[in-house]
Amino acid sequence: MSHRVAAVSILALSFALAACSQEPGAASGSATPEQAAAPVYAAPTEQPVDPFTYANYRQIRVRHVDLDLDVLFDEKVLDGVAVLDLVYVDSAATVLVLDANDLDIKSVEANADGAWSAAPYTLGADDPIKGSALEIELPDSAKQVRITYRTSPEAEGLQWLAPEQTAGKAHPFLFSQFQPLYARTMAPLQDTPAVRITYSAKLRTPPELIAVMSAAQDPDGVRDGDYSFDMPQPIPAYLLALAVGDFGFKAINDHIGVYAEDYILDASAAEFEDTPKMEQAINDLYGPYKWGRYDMIVLPPSFPRHGEPTAVLPDADAHRRRQEPHQCCRP
Repeated sequence: MSHRVAAVSILALSFALAACSQEPGAASGSATPEQAAAPVYAAPTEQPVDPFTYANYRQIRVRHVDLDLDVLFDEKVLDGVAVLDLVYVDSAATVLVLDANDLDIKSVEANADGAWSAAPYTLGADDPIKGSALEIELPDSAKQVRITYRTSPEAEGLQWLAPEQTAGKAHPFLFSQFQPLYARTMAPLQDTPAVRITYSAKLRTPPELIAVMSAAQDPDGVRDGDYSFDMPQPIPAYLLALAVGDFGFKAINDHIGVYAEDYILDASAAEFEDTPKMEQAINDLYGPYKWGRYDMIVLPPSFPRHGEPTAVLPDADAHRRRQEPHQCCRP
């Protein structure tokens, strides 16, 4: 049974304030009238181009992505469809260029005037860093593209854990890590911080497992292998995140909680019990939190990092945090 969930999201609990300093190269002493009138930091005349993306986002931008994916643990792949909503920056553009890395592209269609039709496409040569350019020829008035695809078992942004690598040792576990260039290993996207997208998703998993994403999710939802998500706030592609495994949820207050394997769930909630105080401190400085919920997930002991700040669902390593309490997990 699929369930639609209410909006939730992320709070950045760590902010850095930039200090002002003298302009590099300026001489000490009083400024000349010309120096006083000049801006300290001149704005660039043109927006710089991201050299690590193939996307032609100056001509066409993806504004929304809808994912419909099966999570196949036996094959260690995601298999399904991505529908991308387009906005034309250049009305004369006829080709959409996306980032892809080790994706098996099965078909591409374009929606023009409400009718779907096959769209010619080319998947370029593989670059060891950037992956491949997926170039799609668009018919006139095309507002959407639909791409049927499958990820690779070696996708750099998807980590598939065997049951033995979890604490419970009964079920496998999947988590993502898309920074800095790995969202394109999960879906064909404009994988650059220059583009912000909203997204929705449906994930189908083995019924004994729970799926969560960096998007709206219901902590009291039914464990049934059919999960729906919605992220209404625009985010860069690298802040997409997902995790699938055998874990539970414990509330810290009415809108903050923790997902973790059962053996560490209570300890994880205790570890992050001061999160509401951090939220209040940030609210006092920057205004009310506008993202709804703020839920964290503690990943299995084999997770190799302290944590990762992603939209809605930051992840953390509570094991390492307890051992090194001076280091923040960046939830």
